[in-house]
Amino acid sequence: SRSFVLPNGEVKSFTVLNSDQAKGEITDITKKLGKPLDKGYYTYVVLEDGSISVGKVNDSLEFGAKHANIAAGRNVKIAGELKVGAKGEYHFNVSSGTFTRQIAKQFGGDTKANEFLADRAGQALQKYLGKGVNKEDGSSFFDDLPDAKLTKYCNVTMFRKLNPEICELGK
Repeated sequence: SRSFVLPNGEVKSFTVLNSDQAKGEITDITKKLGKPLDKGYYTYVVLEDGSISVGKVNDSLEFGAKHANIAAGRNVKIAGELKVGAKGEYHFNVSSGTFTRQIAKQFGGDTKANEFLADRAGQALQKYLGKGVNKEDGSSFFDDLPDAKLTKYCNVTMFRKLNPEICELGK
């Protein structure tokens, strides 16, 4: 972790995005059977034993809630994004650059593989969330999340030098 000073003088620490030490709001929903998740955006992983962990996503960078963070070295079978709407409705996809692409390759890497993974993810999520879940295809749910932190952090010279590829995303 490194410290840097924001333009307002506030000192912040930066942790590498894919570090298992990055702290996020991570929950094992298998221990909360039938209890609803709060409105918002989450990343999720379905593990080999069938349990599910989610990470609360607060901005488009997914700080502390990357799939690698919530997997914490455990064997992942399916990963994706979860959106909880204002009325408590659940929407999910199997978008995960960290896991889904690699897992889909094991099944042939085509549309059928993604459909198979989405079907399995839907069953697992419905089992633990206790209500229907809706599969959505297309772009990431996180595309519409604020990236103000990205802009703020990338205005700091040290952060920008340490993370040029991240700052390039915000242009």
